[in-house]
Amino acid sequence: MRTFIAINFHHDVKDRLFNIERSLKSMAERGRFTSKDNLHLTLIFLGEIAEDRVKLAQLCVKNISAPKFDMVVNRLGKFRRPDGDIYWAGLETNPVLNSIYSQLYSNLSSYDFYIKDSEYVPHLTLARDYVLKDKEAMERYKENFEKISIHVESIHLMKSEIIDRKLTYTVLYTKELD
Repeated sequence: MRTFIAINFHHDVKDRLFNIERSLKSMAERGRFTSKDNLHLTLIFLGEIAEDRVKLAQLCVKNISAPKFDMVVNRLGKFRRPDGDIYWAGLETNPVLNSIYSQLYSNLSSYDFYIKDSEYVPHLTLARDYVLKDKEAMERYKENFEKISIHVESIHLMKSEIIDRKLTYTVLYTKELD
């Protein structure tokens, strides 16, 4: 089962993020864009795990201790790729978010889940295989980027699967924050 741990968003936040995607589309030669329903912040990607390990992953999420908090989307960025970049919306540094990530990493590692050992760069993936056609428009857009404040009340263990040829994310477990 393909799984990850994420922060999901309310419809108003998804609407604002989807508007950013529309702007990106207008400046693109090409790209594949995240569907509005699937917009989220990945905390940790677990990948394929056996069904019997789902309960352990759930326990790792359940044992997180953190208050509800606000985070702020404050910029656009990209990861360079040879066949098209990954464009994302980035977040202001947030100590609560960093603590949640650290706790998850520690909890999951203690149960021998493999987590790619690299610096955590919190971001919301908006487009893949993106090729920019209008650099000047992008620079203007970045200069006038409107921040988005997001109130976080819970984190989720998610399942990713293809249903009727559509990538679908399903909540397996929800941890309400304190």
